[in-house]
Amino acid sequence: GARLRLPLPRELRDVLVRDWAQVTREPRHWPALPRSPTVAELLAGFVDGKAAAAPGAQAAKWRDVGAALLAYFDACLPKLLLYRQEREQWASRAARGATPAALYGAEHLLRLLAKLPVLLVKTDLAPGELPQLAAKLGALVDHLAKRRGELFLDHYELREAHLGAYGLGAPERRA
Repeated sequence: GARLRLPLPRELRDVLVRDWAQVTREPRHWPALPRSPTVAELLAGFVDGKAAAAPGAQAAKWRDVGAALLAYFDACLPKLLLYRQEREQWASRAARGATPAALYGAEHLLRLLAKLPVLLVKTDLAPGELPQLAAKLGALVDHLAKRRGELFLDHYELREAHLGAYGLGAPERRA
């Protein structure tokens, strides 16, 4: 079938690498939750801006894409978007009933965008819909790249600091 092409610019690929390294290497770091803006806020602001500038039917399509991305994010985060080292953080927050999109920010949305071409191989999109979807997702990628300084964290917090904040036991003492 047709595949979605969604190339990420180098500066966003660099963000993904830095994100991976902070979470998976010792000492482990997590982004503080809830992030600001959250994925829900980020997508709402982006989609509202695009929809406001688009004629009627196009505005509705922007809103559909935003709603679909939000639903996809919430469904994908626990199983596909977290590194093994972050599951403990999610488990501590999920117990409080928050949705992923109300907690996580641009870093995890970028992880979803990086995986979307593979995830969407199994969807029933009509061939004519793929280029439209690719254009809308490409606009979101451009938006993230342009605003990366304000949307992405340079440094996450030490995991141990979070464990204390979430009441998950005392931080490990290292000699």
